[in-house]
Amino acid sequence: MRFVALVLLLPGCDRVFNLEEIDPVGANRDASSDTAGSGTSDAPPDGALPIDATPDAPRVCPVGYMPLGSQNTSYKLVNTAAAFPTARGMCNMDEVGITRHTHLVVLNDENERVLLVSSFGSNLWIGLVRIGQQNAFQPITDQATTYPPQAVPPWAGGQPSGQTGENCVRTVPASGVTVNGALDDQACTVALKYVCECDDFKDNPNH
Repeated sequence: MRFVALVLLLPGCDRVFNLEEIDPVGANRDASSDTAGSGTSDAPPDGALPIDATPDAPRVCPVGYMPLGSQNTSYKLVNTAAAFPTARGMCNMDEVGITRHTHLVVLNDENERVLLVSSFGSNLWIGLVRIGQQNAFQPITDQATTYPPQAVPPWAGGQPSGQTGENCVRTVPASGVTVNGALDDQACTVALKYVCECDDFKDNPNH
């Protein structure tokens, strides 16, 4: 065996024994060309998810939220009283794991206010806060709404009062000429029950 190995190493032996020179680089190049020509690759087909990708979570609201009327939104009454900032934070936490958003309820119009009162009662926090001017308020989300107007109704008589520190808004029970669920500006530190809403509008922390 040693003798044969020595012979094969001598110049010209490759022609005598009909041996071909092996080109490792060329072999790899040919293999790459074959793969490219075949049209195959590691990329997933059109419309397919990569192996490590996950589809969006379903567009549903969390357990405990219920739809009311024909609006594309759901609500949850929280019977544990809390100050406005705490209530706001608790509602926001419900959106974890879903593609919709949860927040303190934002009233879009008078019909929604009436629906809310008839379903959950009153004396509840809603997602409305003062924006600096004495009687100017805005929703806590970027929802495009001009509700409520800055006059009665839906505000309770003499409201909003604009007293110092009354920067949050609640609904109040009926009293005298005040309808049930009318709006009242209130100090944000007061502990009240509240309603969370699930829709497509995210709480804006700058509001």
